[in-house]
Amino acid sequence: RSTQSRSSAASDVYKRQIYDVGKNFPRGIESEKVGIIDLLADSEVVPSRSEARRLIEQGGVEIEGRKISDIKHRLSIKDGMIIKVGKRRVIKIRANR
Repeated sequence: RSTQSRSSAASDVYKRQIYDVGKNFPRGIESEKVGIIDLLADSEVVPSRSEARRLIEQGGVEIEGRKISDIKHRLSIKDGMIIKVGKRRVIKIRANR
């Protein structure tokens, strides 16, 4: 590998922001369904609900590797769940114990 490609790969890793949002979820929420817009906005990964809606409509949100295009999508929270928002933001769900 060239120095430039290694530098680029390292830069990509450091630009990605990982949000550990488990601290925002109360105990027992795993059994409830949560709206994707509410999840993104309440965890402060996006600045507003309209930004969350725009990202979903444009195909910029993935849950466990599956693109979400429905703004009314509801999901069950699971410990360790990975949600990708845009290119650089990744949410890892951590359930409170």
